[in-house]
Amino acid sequence: MQTLEKLKQSIPELQWQSNATLDTDGLLYLLNERLIDYTIADSNQMTLIRRFYPKLNVAFYISPIRYLAWAFKKSDDLSLYNEAVIFFNKIKKNHRLEQLIERHYGHTRNIKYVGNCTFRLHFQSHLPQYQALFQSAADQHEFDWRLLAAIGYQESHWNKHAVSPTGVKGSMMLTQATASQVGVADRTDPRESIFGGALYLLKFPNNYLW
Repeated sequence: MQTLEKLKQSIPELQWQSNATLDTDGLLYLLNERLIDYTIADSNQMTLIRRFYPKLNVAFYISPIRYLAWAFKKSDDLSLYNEAVIFFNKIKKNHRLEQLIERHYGHTRNIKYVGNCTFRLHFQSHLPQYQALFQSAADQHEFDWRLLAAIGYQESHWNKHAVSPTGVKGSMMLTQATASQVGVADRTDPRESIFGGALYLLKFPNNYLW
């Protein structure tokens, strides 16, 4: 709103309509459903929500780039600010900040329009066939089933018949050696593959590709 008010100083004819009942996410939903023609959104929110609404596009920007930042109330007591500086120096040094950025924004570089649409299609057509298996296997080893399902999608797109040129196969794309290690006799059997993959993840949590 402040940006629009500032723009209006140089463009007096500029007009807009506000909606007090909807936040930005709600407006972007209406835009995705073609119930409105356009809206103004924070670029950060747009970046995060495009994985759910891959057809949305940015027409143009109404302000220069503004970086996300922490703000502190002006005060003579700098103790909170000093602790924040120590905290950020620490997570920069141990690369935790990079990990957090990758966790929350990494998909914006890697998931393109076609890949996103393919995932949504598989999410509707493939995942329901195997969700109960992912949940059961994850519960057995106290994982979040969505983590196990995500690994399965990364490996095979939830395709029990998937085979790689190097010979790994099945829903969790197990090698023959790994399958033997976790007691899987038939790598193309979804139940065996998923439960075997969960056991392997339990034993070797840092080895996401097998």
